Amino acid sequence: ITAVISPHGEEFLLDKNVATQEENIETWMSELDKVLHESVRGGINMAVSRCQSGDARAMISEQTAQAALVAAQVRWAIDVEAALRAKNSVSGNIDEKSTSAALVKLLGKKEKELTDILAMLKDSRKENSGKEKHRTLLEALVVHEVQCRDLGESLISERVTDANDFEWQSQLRHCWDSSGMDADDAF
Repeated sequence: ITAVISPHGEEFLLDKNVATQEENIETWMSELDKVLHESVRGGINMAVSRCQSGDARAMISEQTAQAALVAAQVRWAIDVEAALRAKNSVSGNIDEKSTSAALVKLLGKKEKELTDILAMLKDSRKENSGKEKHRTLLEALVVHEVQCRDLGESLISERVTDANDFEWQSQLRHCWDSSGMDADDAF
């Protein structure tokens, strides 16, 4: 087995081939499960790296839908956490004004990303090239970006200034803390 294919036709190549001949089913199914988990983890790690480098277009076109969506969610969490740690340039302290300004800047960045994704979605509809799975991913990313925008506005209006505030913590689905941690341990 070299790949798995979703019901929507999305193909996911495995990092390692799994032999099924001359093996009993329990052995190769266990191996397939292990290789699949490793391959998905590697795909998500690659997508997160692409997403963090700012190459969202390449990440969207090259990664599986699952990896792209998880990467977008991880990136959002990283960006908000960074904004919530923004320090006042004069006092060097974290305060409501500096945090609010950082969140407003982040919302501007997210608005541009939303516009880019909408343009990609519009182009995919014009092409009508039968890439329904790609359009579905773009539609899911639009929903994600709109939810991020709404949450960002809510964080500003609620005056959230700390990553430990309940308003932010209650929204976390994914968190990526790469300091002192192997990327594989994040999932």
